[in-house]
Amino acid sequence: MPLITDITLDDPRLDSYRDLKRINSPHSAHEFIVEGEKLVERLIETGWPLLSVLLAETHVKRYTRRLPPDVRVFVLPPHEIEKLIGFNFHRGILACGRRPLNPTPAELFLPADRPLFVLAAIDVLDPENLGTIIRTAASFGVDAVLISQRCPSPFSRRVLRTSMGSVLKVPLCIVDDPLATLGWMRQSAEMSLAACVLDSRAVSLEKTARPSRLGVVVGNEGDGLPAECIEVCTDLVTIPMAEGIDSLNVAVATGIILHYYSRLAPKK
Repeated sequence: MPLITDITLDDPRLDSYRDLKRINSPHSAHEFIVEGEKLVERLIETGWPLLSVLLAETHVKRYTRRLPPDVRVFVLPPHEIEKLIGFNFHRGILACGRRPLNPTPAELFLPADRPLFVLAAIDVLDPENLGTIIRTAASFGVDAVLISQRCPSPFSRRVLRTSMGSVLKVPLCIVDDPLATLGWMRQSAEMSLAACVLDSRAVSLEKTARPSRLGVVVGNEGDGLPAECIEVCTDLVTIPMAEGIDSLNVAVATGIILHYYSRLAPKK
């Protein structure tokens, strides 16, 4: 394994790790950075291309035996790593991976003759909410997560960290036109779509069943789902709450809903 120790902070080979706090997203649309032991291990487990590793010199003995033999490992003193990435860092290791191509809805949701459990996150803007939602989806057996383009990149550092690496486990599909995609899911992919809303027309969650092919659709933290997305869904569901309380954090609400459906047998 090549350990590269004679490197300075202005070396272009370190550009992928530069100013991570300021940009909060990968320098390249095809790359992403994971931080800490657990996320690096989960990246290695995926089999996705591992482009390089950045290692604090105090952690060389701990990690080098566990890394693939052909990966480039850059070694710097801890204080130099902090200068490079732009924040205090005590986890000892970062890695740069290449993300896979974004799958199409057809690749994930067809054929239409098999059971399917999908979550669609439409315009969720907070990275920590999105990371928690993806982690929750993985916990409750969701087959794939649909993400609208207005959401943060699921491969940004805050989403990756909050998801505890679930971004690397659950199939993700990022779409430019969520309304058209939801319509395609209902018609061509033959899915039932449950819009999670605060609406007098909505059915209380505990009174709903789980269709064989279900898409749970959640919306923006402040405004919820756009009206046009609600209208394309087959069902409206809501979570009963105490009097005087009119909303839940979107990640909390998503967890309640996914837990409920995960315990139901799909209807044939």
